[in-house]
Parts: sequence; C-alpha cells; structure tokens
Amino acid sequence: MNNTITELTEKTWKWHGHSQMEDAFRTLSGGNWNCVKSNPVRTVYRIEVSDECYYLKHDHPSGLLNKFKERFRNKVQSEYLSAQLLENAEISVVNYLGWGKSGSEGLLLSEELPNCKNAKQYWFNDCVDANQRSRFIKELTVLLGKMLENHIFHPDMHLGNLLLDDKRNITIVDPYGIRTGNGDALIRTLIRPVLDMRGELTENELSEIFSGSGLTSHCDATAMWKSELNAEQARVETDWLKRKDGILRGKNKFCKATECSDGLRILQRQTLFYQPYYTESEIDKGSYRDILKAREVTKEQATEIWLDSFHKMMLREKQEEFPLIWEQYPDGKNKLYFTSSLNKID
Repeated sequence: MNNTITELTEKTWKWHGHSQMEDAFRTLSGGNWNCVKSNPVRTVYRIEVSDECYYLKHDHPSGLLNKFKERFRNKVQSEYLSAQLLENAEISVVNYLGWGKSGSEGLLLSEELPNCKNAKQYWFNDCVDANQRSRFIKELTVLLGKMLENHIFHPDMHLGNLLLDDKRNITIVDPYGIRTGNGDALIRTLIRPVLDMRGELTENELSEIFSGSGLTSHCDATAMWKSELNAEQARVETDWLKRKDGILRGKNKFCKATECSDGLRILQRQTLFYQPYYTESEIDKGSYRDILKAREVTKEQATEIWLDSFHKMMLREKQEEFPLIWEQYPDGKNKLYFTSSLNKID
C-alpha cells in the first residue's frame, strides 16, 4: 500500500449509509488497492478483498476556495442520494454502501457489479444476432420508460454509463447529478443513449424504443430526434476541428504513432473503446501485413483517406472499409492497410 493510500486509511472519517461502514472500511484497508482513474480532484480505486471487489471514490479538492465549497456541496453525499433516488424508482443502480467525510475530502464506496459489460461495448461489439439485439433494445426501452414515468433526469445519460450484467439486465453507473425533472430537458437526456446508437438502428427499432418507452406520448419524438441528430452533428463538426490534427500526428485517443528505428513511422487506429488493435510487438514485427489489405498511395491520398474515415466514423456514417494502419516511409512512400470492420479484423 503506497503512502497516499496509507494516509487515506489512517484519516478519521465520519461515515453515513450502511451501519457498519467504519468496520467495512477498516477491512478494505487490508485489501488489494488499484488506482483505476485519477485527476486533480478525484481518484478512483478498485479494491479486492477475498473474492469480492469494491470501488472507492476519493474526492480531494485543490485550492482553498474549492475546499471551502466542498464542505457545503458534498459531492459524495449527492451521488449517494442520487443512487437512492433510482432505487426508490425501482431502477437498477450499482449498490452504494455509504459515504464519508473528513474536512473537505470525501469517500464514496460501492460494490463492483460482477460479470458485467459496458453497454456501448456490448451494442457495438457483441450484439451479433437478432435475439441479442432485440433483448438489448427491449431492456433499454424499459429503462427509459421507468425514468420517464418517474421523471428521472440524468445529466450524463449515455451508453457508456450503463452496464449489462450476466443476465443482460441494464444497470446505471455514475449516477452523480441525477434528480427529478420535466419537459424537453428530461426528454433530451433520455434520447441521449439512443443517439449513441445512431447509424446502427433501423427505423422499426427506433420506433419501438420511442413508443415502448412512452416518449411518443410526451412529445413529437420524430421532431425531437431530428433536432438532436442535427445538434449532435454540429457538436461532431466542432469537435472534428480539434481532433483531426491529433489524428494525423497520432497524439490522441483515436490514433497512436510508433516511430521505428529504421525511420518508418506507423500510425495505428484505435478501437471504438480507444485500445490498440495490435500490440507494440506486433506492430514492430509487422504482423498486420499478413492479415490486412494493403494499398500504396501518395501522401496526399493517404491523408485524405485517413481523415475522411475518422470523420465518417464520428458522424456514424457507413463505410465499406476502414484504414487501420498507415505506414509512412522515410523515402516518402505511403501504404495504408484496410479492414472491412472495426469490430472484427479481417
């Protein structure tokens, strides 16, 4: 256990929630801690104790003003109460055990949902047959209907904040900011995860979600959908202006560059979940050359094809093939390697 974690476990915390939180935290202090996310104001740990796993969020505001605000805002309590709001509406949410405060710092403890999968990953990677697809759409429709019926407003509602358990039931994670709400703002948040599926849904599936959830009885769903699609496209175009330079340099989450000792520079596209298709060792060995279809082009052609593919991906436009690797040789030669799918490399 590193010094930061030791200091954390030795602090005096005032606990709320489960009646045995103090004893539970003492037990966790002897577990296996792994930092899974960190920024200047929040660190998230995954803790293994025996055969069980937990997530501990540690809020540590910086600066006197932020520390003072946190004494009254209490973000960990807010997230805990948001989860309770979902539970009262009989909407599945990860199990939050309790929260604690020590001055301006806060802790929030939840159980890990076992054998679960991110809904975005499941939809784009694993929904390979009609039954899986139909089941997922049905579960999402039920969730949206419950949220609409109970006026549950989620400010960050998207597929990435939904998990599927081993029975393919949907559970909400990261409920911070959830509250009751009404009107167009509520409808827009409920449309958001459906918007994440744009380009993949059929008209019948879209109609099933809107009518089955009750959205069509609360608004002109078709008009709202078109409005949100236009707004999303505008957001993508604004984002694209910031992204394309990094894509060419291999310096962002969409694309990574490898500089080889012989002067060869290789750009590799990342998966839809920002992971490499090939390891550094496989890139060095050129393993992809025996799998992907190669095409030698000029630098100008390569640049246009490479950027156009990423742009279409962000807009969720259909593509017959995707450039996955771009080899840039010191003598000026350029070679692109293509796949027909970003889910299964062929």
